[in-house]
Amino acid sequence: MKLRRQITALLLVLTTLLCLAACAGGGNQNKKPSSGTENGTNDTSTIPCPHCKENNPVGQKFCGNCGKALKDESSPEGSDGSTGSQAAEGSQTDEPVEKRYSLTALTGDYFCLPEGEIRSEDPQTVSLITGNLLHALKSGSTMVTCQSGNTTYLYSVTVLDPDTSFMNADYRTLSKEEVDKAVNEDRASFIDQYAQYEEVTDRTNVQMGDKVSIDYVGTMDGVAFEGGTGSYDLVIGSHSFIDGFEEGLVDATVGSTVKLNLYFPDPYPNSPDLAGKPVLFTVTVKSIKAPEAYTDQFVQRVTNKEYTTVESFEEYLKKTAIGNLLFDKLKERIDTKTLPEALTEQYCQAYLDEMISYLASMGVTVTTKEEIISLMGYTEESFDQMLREGALNTLSQDYVFFGYCKAKELILSETVFEECKALYLARYECDTIEELVKNYNVPYDSLYEIFLYEEILRSLYNESVIV
Repeated sequence: MKLRRQITALLLVLTTLLCLAACAGGGNQNKKPSSGTENGTNDTSTIPCPHCKENNPVGQKFCGNCGKALKDESSPEGSDGSTGSQAAEGSQTDEPVEKRYSLTALTGDYFCLPEGEIRSEDPQTVSLITGNLLHALKSGSTMVTCQSGNTTYLYSVTVLDPDTSFMNADYRTLSKEEVDKAVNEDRASFIDQYAQYEEVTDRTNVQMGDKVSIDYVGTMDGVAFEGGTGSYDLVIGSHSFIDGFEEGLVDATVGSTVKLNLYFPDPYPNSPDLAGKPVLFTVTVKSIKAPEAYTDQFVQRVTNKEYTTVESFEEYLKKTAIGNLLFDKLKERIDTKTLPEALTEQYCQAYLDEMISYLASMGVTVTTKEEIISLMGYTEESFDQMLREGALNTLSQDYVFFGYCKAKELILSETVFEECKALYLARYECDTIEELVKNYNVPYDSLYEIFLYEEILRSLYNESVIV
């Protein structure tokens, strides 16, 4: 299951990569950011994050993987930017080393610290969950100290309470139609991702669930527009294209051409200039493939027997869809103008550093916002707007995430943690959490939030009202 809170960051990175496709010399756009330690060696041009251990370019302020602060406030200007973990592991002297960091977090947030003896000025503000993971339990400021070898890490932590007024009005009610639509989309996406497709031989018409190979040309007022022409293997029912596109291909036959008179949605974040405008798509159906049957055997194979029947998996899809719909409903109530500016700026910087880190993993060296703007062809105004919108979207999700936990007094208890750990280790066929973190490049703090999100979904489902 994907953590919906992370989708915006991924989309922003994908936008960057798409813009860079021509500039990067055809690099692999699907490559994941590397930790730099897969072969037991560190890239000398990077530094490891003290929170999630992900390597980042020297000079970067926030980790491109987890968004936490990399800045060493005790280092003099012009230093190499090495983090405390480097000093502890690579220092050639036994002299004591002190590293200072500043963190701002929402109540309930998680962040990682180096292994070692950990102390806090206020033990009620941070509660030790594992050897190096702290949980910010309540608002206020505190100093957290971590002693590892000859290095002392000093974290000045400011914890902010999210405003939970977004939960004041009723948010629990959903229509059966929107739940059914979400379940159908999730099922289609699941089948598309895991099912084996075979060429259809017993019919020639397109049906829901088919994967259709198409050529399409989009025109507005008779003129083709940029991005409106291409070829695609489209799963009918996945809602990958604008409303009406996939539905308009149902019953079309192989070799036929279909004309679809549609409207772009309004708003249309993918291309605001097209929002609400009419468009004609001329679509040619080249071939049809159908997925393998959606049976108990298919569910068992794909879920590694976590679910043994279609019925049990459908129940999982329904619960997840309802939880996600209610979560999104709450997020829509967040007034981004009221979000703390300090956190907004921190999230913006994290997005920028994510771009720099990801581009570095692609072999594209940039160290400043200005270099990215020049490389991608943005204006400073449009780039800043994109950065801020993405940051505010993710911050809004975090506000709902941690605000809901605060209002409902949800915490990742030891019992829930052990249940989720067993579930995820079995799901991804790993023996230990460390193996899961390494194999799937998931920071510890993100993993804990994924576990907690399971609790949020369960709570939202239990209080939902379907009409």
